[in-house]
Amino acid sequence: MNLKEQFNGIQHIGIPTNDIEATIDFYKALGFEIAFRTVNEEADEEVAFLKLNTLVVETYENKAAKMEAGAIDHMAIDVKDIEKEVARFQKAKDKAFMELKVMHTSSIKEVGEANAAIFEMQQQILEDEEFVGKITNIILEEKLNAEFAVSHAAEELIKNGPEEDKNYLKGHDADIRDVAIRLIRILSRSWKDRLLSDEPFILAASELYPSEAMQLEKSKVLGFVTRYGTINSHTAVIARTKGIPAVIGLGDALKKEYDGKTIIIDGFEGKVYIEPDYTTITQMKQRQDANHEKTRNLER
Repeated sequence: MNLKEQFNGIQHIGIPTNDIEATIDFYKALGFEIAFRTVNEEADEEVAFLKLNTLVVETYENKAAKMEAGAIDHMAIDVKDIEKEVARFQKAKDKAFMELKVMHTSSIKEVGEANAAIFEMQQQILEDEEFVGKITNIILEEKLNAEFAVSHAAEELIKNGPEEDKNYLKGHDADIRDVAIRLIRILSRSWKDRLLSDEPFILAASELYPSEAMQLEKSKVLGFVTRYGTINSHTAVIARTKGIPAVIGLGDALKKEYDGKTIIIDGFEGKVYIEPDYTTITQMKQRQDANHEKTRNLER
């Protein structure tokens, strides 16, 4: 998005928090005043809008908040040319569709047709009239940028659920978010950093989506752990099929201070060992060797 051409002002910035009172106090100390405060009854989470001159900050309780300095969930930007913004979204949608088509074809060889069907289903999400309609309406009616419209429409679709005849969308929250992230990446012309490491490593993340798991290089990523997700998710299925050990949904047990430490992932038991002792390392190595031998025997 060329901000210089389309920028007409920031409507608001969305910032998630785990402690809304502390966040409100922080912004009050900067001179902000509470413009509006309410409760999202469905999620039982407080929401507050704070204003300083023309700048509005929306802060809201979110148990999945990163709690990192500078973490912003979304930015709503008023745009000058809404027709141009709709066209920009349509162009991004077409590009995302082609990317998913290529990924579906290439992943059949690696994870099989049944698992590759995930990316065929994501193409359906991209073409879904309800989803596309929500995005377009936000741009046209609220005069907001496409990135915000995609993010907001995806979360609204997840929260409210799809229409009754859209069974293929039910229970696929991670896939809807995966599609939204792909669209936003294309719209903002940003790419996730490549895994810049010459040595194999274990990846830790808040959450990993199916397309991200599909692109992991087994020679570099020895395994991964996530804070959110379930063992029956598409991400977990892809990891198992690719033979990448994973423990998914650790919650608060996954801590930032584990970065750089020696770690063992036991994908069979769903356990993670931090700085394991010699006995644990020996036992896990024996189990790994036995599993490799079993796999080799099955492949003969």
